[in-house]
Amino acid sequence: LILFDLKLIDKKQHKLYTGTSNSNIHQNLNYLIESKTKYRIRIPLVNELTTSDENIEKISAMLEGKGDVEINLLSYHDLGEGKQNNSGPGKTNKVKLTAPSQERLRVIKEKFISKGFKVTLGG
Repeated sequence: LILFDLKLIDKKQHKLYTGTSNSNIHQNLNYLIESKTKYRIRIPLVNELTTSDENIEKISAMLEGKGDVEINLLSYHDLGEGKQNNSGPGKTNKVKLTAPSQERLRVIKEKFISKGFKVTLGG
């Protein structure tokens, strides 16, 4: 079983927030799907970054028609905050990141379920 994280589908946003392109991520996902290896998609949900309707719709569209896709929705937590703030020379996180509300998690979960995905909160 391979756990595969998808954060941001938009290329510009991904580059802005992670510092790197997501083209290899997309290629690796396609390779994984074609390989018939069992996998699960994990989506870290952070209010300020990944929970927008646009991002959720783009992830959903990317996964549609890819077979029996299982999704874990991972609500943000701040356990890695110290590591995040020291992630490279001169890099600091000036935005306070927050977890989505239970209601927002429910709405996101329902969006994926309505597209036929099996969805679990956490995992």
